[in-house]
Amino acid sequence: MVEPMPVHNFLPLGVLCFLWAFSLHASAALSVDLAPARCGSNAGQRCVASAVHGEVSDPTGAVLAGALVTVRRIDSGRVWSVLTDASGHYTLAGLDPGRYALDVRQAGFTELVRTVMLGAGETAEEPLRLNLASVVEQVNVISGPASDGMSARQMREGSARDLGEAATAIAGVQRARKAAIANDIAIRGLFHNNIATTIDGTRLYGACTFQMDPAEYHVDLAEVDHVDVVKGPFDVTTQGELGGFVKIVTRTPDAQGFLLHSNVSTGSYGYYNPSVTAELGGKDTDWLAGYSYRTSQFYKDGDGSLVSELGGYRDGYADLQAFRTQSAWSKLAFHPAANQHGEISYTRQQSGDLLYPYLTMDGVYDDADRFAARYDYFRSQGWLRGLHGLAYADKANHLMDDHLRESAGTMPFSMSEHVVSFTDGARMDADLAQGFTAGYEFYHRYWNSNGVMRMSSMGMTMPTDEVELPGVTEDVNGAYVAYRHAFGTRWLLTSGARFDHDFTNASAADAASFETYYGAVALTAHDAGASGNAMVSWQATPDVAVFTGVGSNIRFPDPQERFYASSFSMSMSMEDAWVGNPLLRHPRDTEFDLGVRTKTRRFAFTPQVFFSKLDNDVTLHVAMPQQMDMSTMSSMNAETYGNVQAYLWGAEANGSAPLGTNLMLNGSYTVTRGTKVPQPDNHIESSNLFQVPPVRATLNLTYERKGWYAEAGAEVTGRQDHVDTDENEQTTAGFSVFHLKGGYHGRSFDAEAGVNNLLSREYSEFLSYARDPLTNGVRLPEPGRNFFVNVAYRFHRGE
Repeated sequence: MVEPMPVHNFLPLGVLCFLWAFSLHASAALSVDLAPARCGSNAGQRCVASAVHGEVSDPTGAVLAGALVTVRRIDSGRVWSVLTDASGHYTLAGLDPGRYALDVRQAGFTELVRTVMLGAGETAEEPLRLNLASVVEQVNVISGPASDGMSARQMREGSARDLGEAATAIAGVQRARKAAIANDIAIRGLFHNNIATTIDGTRLYGACTFQMDPAEYHVDLAEVDHVDVVKGPFDVTTQGELGGFVKIVTRTPDAQGFLLHSNVSTGSYGYYNPSVTAELGGKDTDWLAGYSYRTSQFYKDGDGSLVSELGGYRDGYADLQAFRTQSAWSKLAFHPAANQHGEISYTRQQSGDLLYPYLTMDGVYDDADRFAARYDYFRSQGWLRGLHGLAYADKANHLMDDHLRESAGTMPFSMSEHVVSFTDGARMDADLAQGFTAGYEFYHRYWNSNGVMRMSSMGMTMPTDEVELPGVTEDVNGAYVAYRHAFGTRWLLTSGARFDHDFTNASAADAASFETYYGAVALTAHDAGASGNAMVSWQATPDVAVFTGVGSNIRFPDPQERFYASSFSMSMSMEDAWVGNPLLRHPRDTEFDLGVRTKTRRFAFTPQVFFSKLDNDVTLHVAMPQQMDMSTMSSMNAETYGNVQAYLWGAEANGSAPLGTNLMLNGSYTVTRGTKVPQPDNHIESSNLFQVPPVRATLNLTYERKGWYAEAGAEVTGRQDHVDTDENEQTTAGFSVFHLKGGYHGRSFDAEAGVNNLLSREYSEFLSYARDPLTNGVRLPEPGRNFFVNVAYRFHRGE
């Protein structure tokens, strides 16, 4: 058994990352003047530099990439300019205090000009909304009828310990809890293989075949600049976006001079998370590096019981650390010319003692490496307006066993699994004239899983080794084209098409395992398919837009769903074996959305409805052997995967309204329903689709004045009795919980504190149910009353 990584191995990681990045940046750093910024025309006057940032969007709220944002100092005429990034965000830093004219231009939209007053050291947030012009020449939009997101500040204004937990603030987004951390993101009841997740455009696949480590877990909150969520099949830029797309964008160095951002978060159950990020900006290069450490003990539920008591841990182990994770990252940005931008980045995450009472094993370690290099080129005229290249290589390395569980008996452990996942890829995107965007992506994936099962008999230990996923490889190629055009000043059309090809090779797998249940099958798979969407928006009035769209995307079956094979009894199900289905067909989601977006200076309200037809949806079910072979499988039946016809439909609404000068009310409502067509011959009896969340509503009342804020909020979730009995789902009772929080946001200092589950309610969320395979047979409760405190400090010394 591999022993848990000692704490002293964690400490040098952040220092090494800082030294590595600093050596790359040393020559550029010599030219940086670290004196305070000089203001105005008086060279003797000193001040703290200011900044302005925000998001540029169209009348429907969809973000605009490549928009030109210019600020002009009114008294001197000095000009600063920048182009919005792929998510519509812009930042102009290193500005002198004073009065500025802020100008935004994008082909196909009317020019927007407004005045901004910046105080010394102030960072102003200016969201910019452009109206349609009569003629479109070139517009790049990454969005859909249903999209949302969160900024870094929004994620930090709470007790979230990872992205999966933070993203639940978005209507229609849920989490699947397996432990105190590593929550999986779900969008309208679809998650993991059914949604695409990228980190700065790169793909990272968690190693664990049992979904312990979703991709978003391998990104620290301190790294993140913002997260965008697309709901439904309305993005053709990335393969695999069946039911949604989570786009994680990390911070990019853009400080003028030296910037240090430190944060400490702490809370109940021994939670502790210090982090620090440093930026050093020069004339042509910028550098960023950061470090974060997170740890916590097991939490207690609303009745005061440790959640670890449900996991079958040995005596004396129930109060262990629930997780211990550290991350270090560095990014070097360079600007060869005003219209060119490049970045090289590396991130290392190390995790030890990740305990999962939801499952039968815990993570001994779970490490990840991410490397990426990108280059962007922009033009204001001609048929080619922008070119974006990206190459990356990611790795996840994961060991899990049951050495802390009663199931190990007198042995060091009774079951163990070591899994490694590699992903490398590249993509090229081109912004073209007349509203077109085109791109190509390729990625290669390698996945290997080795398991060990030990049995004790007459004082002897008998180990059994098994290669459940033997070096399976997957190669995916895809190309897309997107188009956007305005008709007059009120109608906007956005459309896109994509074609993908996939080849999966599992030639090293044990063919006899699959023949037992499916007869003679090939250990390779070819898949190909097209995706596309069309969306129309009508600007009915200056404040009201009606949008509708139809999208149809595919995703390829995961290598685990096709070629995983194990005879180990590692779950609480009646089936000892677990085998993939090499005959799976690729699923397709065809969805229709309709909604209204109302936004004035004071009020905002967006209701919408959706309906999805899921062809060849992948579900779990019991398989009977076609032929008996006791050398390959240890039981009559096996847990396996199959295709079913399924449907999802629902509604969402979110809005905000002022109740006074400093008082704001905002809330959301979501309801989703899912069904599938039973297949009695395949032991699929239930007509309810699994993993579908119940009705949920939130309401928050916020008071803000001169940097101070206070919030009281409530969440009400309905009873879920539309359960999939084929997957052992159980009815979940409804619940209501309340929270309080407040704090202060200053120029260089932020602080907030709060309490969650104010009344210490005992409850479980629906996506924490006991689900095959590898489940421990328990449904995790949510934390009881718990407190948190976040403190952040920023130090800036301009050039």
